[in-house]
Amino acid sequence: MGDSSSSACFRIFPNPVRNVFTLALSGVTSESVMTVEVYNIHGEIVIHEQVSTYYEHAFSLKVQPPGIYLVRAKIA
Repeated sequence: MGDSSSSACFRIFPNPVRNVFTLALSGVTSESVMTVEVYNIHGEIVIHEQVSTYYEHAFSLKVQPPGIYLVRAKIA
């Protein structure tokens, strides 16, 4: 991560997720692109999106079966 994201942190809510979760980023001083990947418990990517770091973003798991998912967010 560069200087603009060294103190960045994100929140994911609600937890537990029913169909849609929101990812909110804070501590970013300049607009960047963030890559968000969501993995199922088998390590398969079920969501891969690039989004702006200035907004909250909603992601849908509606078509995925109930289970445990891992989120990876990387600021470019």
